[in-house]
Amino acid sequence: MQRLNSAVHLFPKYTALFMKKLLLGWGLALLCFSGMAQKPYLAKTFRGGQYQGLSITSSGGKITVTGTPSSEVQVDVYITGSNTKTPLSIDEINRRLDNYTLEVRQQGNQIVCSAKRNASADMNWKEQLIFAFDVRTPFQINTQLKTSGGAIQLKDTEGNAEIQSSGGSLTVQNVKGQIKGNTSGGAIYAEGLRESIDLSTSGGSIQAKNMVGMVKLRTSGGSINIEDVKGDIQGITSGGSIRVQQAKGKLNVQTSGGAIALDEIRGQVSAQTSGGGVTANLREISGPVTLHTSAGQVTATLPKQTGLDLEARGMRVQASFDGTFKGKQDTKSLSGQVNGGGFPVKITTSAGNVKLMMN
Repeated sequence: MQRLNSAVHLFPKYTALFMKKLLLGWGLALLCFSGMAQKPYLAKTFRGGQYQGLSITSSGGKITVTGTPSSEVQVDVYITGSNTKTPLSIDEINRRLDNYTLEVRQQGNQIVCSAKRNASADMNWKEQLIFAFDVRTPFQINTQLKTSGGAIQLKDTEGNAEIQSSGGSLTVQNVKGQIKGNTSGGAIYAEGLRESIDLSTSGGSIQAKNMVGMVKLRTSGGSINIEDVKGDIQGITSGGSIRVQQAKGKLNVQTSGGAIALDEIRGQVSAQTSGGGVTANLREISGPVTLHTSAGQVTATLPKQTGLDLEARGMRVQASFDGTFKGKQDTKSLSGQVNGGGFPVKITTSAGNVKLMMN
């Protein structure tokens, strides 16, 4: 862990930046939906069915779905104005609802909720409404959640999940199933997910922890932080740093504009950056390893008792071997076998040094 201190310091802004974006998203949601601390405009309970699916579509508001031991589905709808900090009266909400279609109904074994502005509505933007859905469901249920202007939170469910927001954060916790989530303007926090996970954002950071399965994480404008993940793991960002701690399986991380720090990694690894250093503490190697940067230093700690076919290149290459090494080595490169050879390991930098250690 001590060897990674320099890499960790490459991320002094990461935690603050991620929390700032996450708190901003939830702060806006709380501002818009302060009515959630009050009574819902509409409360509806569905009983006596084997409900398999939940669909929620909102034109602008927060969605919260929580799994419970109950067989019932409880839907609470909160309505606020978009241009006021004071709650609207019921009469005022009813008047403005003439321009909207609000539905909460059962359709077969599905619960369908939607709030949409009517296409024919001719109204002042100051009189727009914001709809927040707070839903409690049985643990086992498939979900489709979509909002054009708010955060989404899904937790404690088992089933396939499709989540989409055009302008808010995503929080997904303790969910098992085929999970696909996307936001165009917010951060993502994911924890305790199982099976198949595909999460992406166009304008925020991603934090993922305690996950098992096929994991895909993508962002166009933020950092990625991964902790305690097992499986086939992919993390790609176009504009941020990547940090992975405690991962086991197949790891593939790429960034076009930041450093990469890997700690307590077991499995096979591909880590590539176009604009930062790479630090990797590999505890076990079970497949090919590639570490590359176009502009920075690579520092790697390799398991000392593992057989490797090792290749390294840089402006300067420093290597300290506890095991046997047979091959060619000079100040800028080395190529040969460690402990009789084995898994291919390639460590390169186009404009920096390489430092190799065994542990």
